[in-house]
Amino acid sequence: MAGAFDDLVPASGNAFADLTTVPFKGNASMLAGAQARPQLRDALATLQGPTFGFGDEIIGGVVGGAKSLFNDKPLRQNYEETRDFVRGAVDQQKKEAPGRTAMSQMIASLPVGGPLAKLLPGGATLVGQTLAAAGVGGLTGAINALGDSEATDTAGLAADVQRGGGLGLAMGGAFLPIARGVTAAGQVVASHLNDSAAVQYARQKLAEAFARDQRTVPQAAARLDRLGPEATIADAGGQNTRQMLDTLATLPGQTKNQVENLIHSRQAGRADRMIDAAESAFGTGGVRMASQVDDWLQQRAQQAGPLYAQVRQIQLTPDAELLDIVRRAEQLGAGKQARTIVTATPGASYSLNPNSPTQFALSDLDYMKQGLYQLVQKNTNPDGKLTPVGGAVEKLRQSLVQKLDDMTGGAGGVYAQARQAFAGPSELMDAARLGRTALTKDDATIKTLQTNMTQSERDAFALGAFESLRAKLGARAGQTQIMELWREKGMQEKLQAIFGSERAYREFAASVAKERQLKQLETVGRGSQTASRLYGAGDLDAPAVQAAGQAVTSAVSGNVPGVVQSANNIWNRVKLPEPVRDQMGQILLSRNKRGLLDLEDVMRQVEDSRRREMAAYGLTGGLLAP
Repeated sequence: MAGAFDDLVPASGNAFADLTTVPFKGNASMLAGAQARPQLRDALATLQGPTFGFGDEIIGGVVGGAKSLFNDKPLRQNYEETRDFVRGAVDQQKKEAPGRTAMSQMIASLPVGGPLAKLLPGGATLVGQTLAAAGVGGLTGAINALGDSEATDTAGLAADVQRGGGLGLAMGGAFLPIARGVTAAGQVVASHLNDSAAVQYARQKLAEAFARDQRTVPQAAARLDRLGPEATIADAGGQNTRQMLDTLATLPGQTKNQVENLIHSRQAGRADRMIDAAESAFGTGGVRMASQVDDWLQQRAQQAGPLYAQVRQIQLTPDAELLDIVRRAEQLGAGKQARTIVTATPGASYSLNPNSPTQFALSDLDYMKQGLYQLVQKNTNPDGKLTPVGGAVEKLRQSLVQKLDDMTGGAGGVYAQARQAFAGPSELMDAARLGRTALTKDDATIKTLQTNMTQSERDAFALGAFESLRAKLGARAGQTQIMELWREKGMQEKLQAIFGSERAYREFAASVAKERQLKQLETVGRGSQTASRLYGAGDLDAPAVQAAGQAVTSAVSGNVPGVVQSANNIWNRVKLPEPVRDQMGQILLSRNKRGLLDLEDVMRQVEDSRRREMAAYGLTGGLLAP
């Protein structure tokens, strides 16, 4: 019974014997190869694929060398006879079945693409991938042309190599974008019909965006954690990821409304987030200045009230020194200030008359002291330093205080005790009020104001400074100014002086930097309305088909730049269907890190797939180069 391999085996009994007993030379050997069984011709033609056209030379060397062991012919003659036999078989097979031969050569070459793919770059753009595939095609085409060349001189070999390399370059570069466009069109159709396909395609597109940003999933996940609970997966990406979201928000679909809601939510909550960051850095513990001042007033009333009740009962007979101080104070206007204070104080009275120095009420003299203090404040520079007038008035005030202490028992007297009980809370309130004005001063002035403060006074100053910063952060313009902190040296120095410690300042600055990064997403979907109207959902529009035709024409003519440009046009013309766009928008606007981690495998698959495609289509172009 005839076997399945009878057609493959020639009259001599086996294929190897057929090769080793070729009685022809030159064209006669090629004619013998052309007349070989179809199965043998097919096998020899297929072998030309993975050997890049050197199969005839390889077989000629191996089989020709074996023949030399059994006949008396020279090695060169055996080599040439066997090589020409293989060439004749391959040429005849290509004539009879060109499509099948090309396909079998490509399939046989696939194992070569695996190792080659690992050498190709990852994370490249479509243009970069096209150029890489073109490079593989050019190299493969040149090697293949060298292997297939039957030229007998160097010039002929060079011409064949140049022609094969050029065509391989063009065809290798053309196949990738065309195939990618067709694949994308198929994915578009599938995503219209199947939700899971839409989700998978959406993940693939997002993985490509993260790959272009050269940001790994662990890096993006760490960034998401660092930006806090307000951040989305889009914030964890780079410019390419944000640009993708911007495109999705421009096209029709659910993403447009979702982006608007996100932007509104972020803008509405920004003031509270930045105020919380400032409060945490200052360490005020939720205390507000108004309520704290009320506490200080109550504390002052409880501690100093009983002592000042005694002061109001004391009458002093003035001596020449006290009389001189009082008259000078009156001339400066301290008496007028004292009467103003009394007028604004319910239940208070003032009857001091320097011209009737019989007796002075100690309470009137205390109001006179307060009047001098008001004059001192009016003669203080913005940096906290006293003017010459202010310095002189302050000395007079201190002289009055010392005189009254001496006349009421000294440092342990009732007036000194009452004043000390009153001064504690009052000095804290003064420090808080100074802090309230801190943002209007430069860093040197702020440091000067805190020079002689106790720790309690510094805490009060910080409370006032927080209120000032809180008011600024509550306004949109203030938020913008503070978010520009990274390039505003003056504001940096001012805030460092206000916070008082480098650690507190850095804590606040880090929070501000997060808000600045979150704010970048607010430009998404806010571009041209004309563009939004022009965009539509389609699979592969007419300009894309036209671009594909241009790519083929450029490939045939060897126009590599034309192939690359057409490739870009094809890719840019592929439009994502609305289900995919909606899925992409949902993933990008998600705050769940799980959605980001799911992209890791997809990103790896995309990178591997890109490399394999570059290798496969480059090899295909090179092998098909005539």
